[in-house]
Amino acid sequence: MKKSELLFRQADEADNDFQFWAKHHSAEREQRAETFKEQFLPTIMGSPLVSSVLERNDGDMYAIEFTDGTKVDYYPKKDRAMIHRPNQWKSYGRTWILNKINLK
Repeated sequence: MKKSELLFRQADEADNDFQFWAKHHSAEREQRAETFKEQFLPTIMGSPLVSSVLERNDGDMYAIEFTDGTKVDYYPKKDRAMIHRPNQWKSYGRTWILNKINLK
């Protein structure tokens, strides 16, 4: 059983609304991370435009370096990307990365 499924189940068994929404929010973030790791990470790693991908903090962050020298820190739970030099945050990080390697 995936961690997100377990958290969704715990949310359904919560005693009050605050506990429900806290568990539900955690489950949604975990689900985003699992989806990225299963579906999008192999595509990104297999792209000829990506030179390296490093997983840090047990999957909480991925350091992606492109062949053109662009470095990106991607946070799958929040779906945010930090692009180094010009030091910009992108809200939809996965979409930005996939557009960078010309995929959707």
